[in-house]
Amino acid sequence: MHSSVLIGRKGVPVVRKTLGPMELRLAIQPDNDREEYLLLLIEELALRVDAATKLGDDYDDRDDDDELIEKLSLADQVSRAGRQVSSMLERMDKNRSQLNEILRLIKSALLDQALVASQEDRLGTLLKSMGAVKELVGKPWDDLRP
Repeated sequence: MHSSVLIGRKGVPVVRKTLGPMELRLAIQPDNDREEYLLLLIEELALRVDAATKLGDDYDDRDDDDELIEKLSLADQVSRAGRQVSSMLERMDKNRSQLNEILRLIKSALLDQALVASQEDRLGTLLKSMGAVKELVGKPWDDLRP
């Protein structure tokens, strides 16, 4: 047995309780067919226990393997959908801040134009402001599709 999966005093090996299903083979290392069979049985039971802990409240002792797989698949789909929603919300916030920056720039341009006395200077500030708005609008926007 590997020392990474053992606890206890030297010469008295005890397998850790937190040993995962995939680490069992490393810990036990079967020598004959009977040990191999028992190890496969232990691995299968450990995988079921692992699946049951992932399911939490949805786990039912009467569920067969297909129902367990379906519930795990649904739990995975729910977590994936949650990640997509949070990603979409981040992109929406980024787009909203970019839109607010454009609105601030337009308000500033209108105020600057109102403060200028001559018609020629007004046209110059308007053209300069339009160029700034065009540059800001031309920046890439995040696509909100998942």
